[in-house]
Amino acid sequence: MTAPAAEATALLSLAGMHSLMTDAQRAGRACPWCNETVTESGIDLGERHLPDMGTIHPVACRSCVASRAREDYAAHCRTCVRCHYREECAPRLLLRHLALETR
Repeated sequence: MTAPAAEATALLSLAGMHSLMTDAQRAGRACPWCNETVTESGIDLGERHLPDMGTIHPVACRSCVASRAREDYAAHCRTCVRCHYREECAPRLLLRHLALETR
């Protein structure tokens, strides 16, 4: 099984969670959403630079990535002007592919 594209996982929102994350979540040893220990099948969400905390390296479990990708895809489609006019939109395509790839 191949890893999802870094461009897609970087789009997944961690908004509002940073201050609530444990050290294990920030270091990529536990999923940032469900706090379960991440195994070798975990999905790297890419390095994130946070003004208050420095750099974190979140890694998530596959089921949480699939769920978050679906949620972020739906939110994106509701708010994106390009998607509203059915124009080609790279973030929409990346999030859709990620949701399908991780289900």
